[in-house]
Amino acid sequence: MKTISFYSYKGGVGRSAFLASFAQWLINSGRSCVVLDGDLNAPSLHHKFLESVILAKDVWDLNKQNVGLQLYILDYLAKLNQAADDITEYFIPLNSNSSEINCFFMPAGNAPTHDYASKHLRIDWKILFPPKDPAPGIDLFLDLRNRIEEEFNPDFLLVDLPAGITNIGVLGYAFLPDISVCLFICSPENLEGIRLAIDALKNNVSKSPVIFPILSRVSREQDEEAVIKAVKIWIAEDFRIIHESSGKEFAQPTIANPQPVAISSEYLEIFQIFKSGAK
Repeated sequence: MKTISFYSYKGGVGRSAFLASFAQWLINSGRSCVVLDGDLNAPSLHHKFLESVILAKDVWDLNKQNVGLQLYILDYLAKLNQAADDITEYFIPLNSNSSEINCFFMPAGNAPTHDYASKHLRIDWKILFPPKDPAPGIDLFLDLRNRIEEEFNPDFLLVDLPAGITNIGVLGYAFLPDISVCLFICSPENLEGIRLAIDALKNNVSKSPVIFPILSRVSREQDEEAVIKAVKIWIAEDFRIIHESSGKEFAQPTIANPQPVAISSEYLEIFQIFKSGAK
């Protein structure tokens, strides 16, 4: 199982949309995956999946009250830091158009609703992440990662992380990603924040992932050399660029889906890099 986390310091950089596009491409390419929406503050992956029809609306409507990471955490706290016996009940299937490809989704929860907001306030982060070690939250998420691998055995685990600096952001460390995708735009707050995140990932003593910075939403009307120069003041690592209009889209036939899927050349090049090396 290759684990890839997706992070941005600020919202509005296209992080969740990029992850959703990659998940859809994997599924249509015949690869199994599990997707986890860790952005409890502003979850959106279920909307992206409903729009792309890899999440069936009737399946979502039937299960949305009883699945998700929020409920998994609340049940853990209610059981005095005891994880659920069966993690599969917190996941819902994604459409793969093939009985041989198993893909599953753990949404944040039934958001945005008043019930979701009320439950969100009930999560006691001080219990999960006390000022001093050990932090039960780290063990909770690491255990979830291991059980996902045991239960579903996917080719890929994709984790959408919340923007900014939050307790839940430790998902980026606890899930021990093989690749940490860091999306940002060329603005002072984005560059400062993503520099902090990259440094933190490099200093992660348990496992240092491959860091994959992506400068997104670059206009083709901008002076690209000037933009790159400004970014390199903060980001010493090599980074990829995704333009606002990322070139001509082309249709690619897939293994699991006979219908072609439109993929931009910039996206496809990055997706192929992520896909390489998976089992």
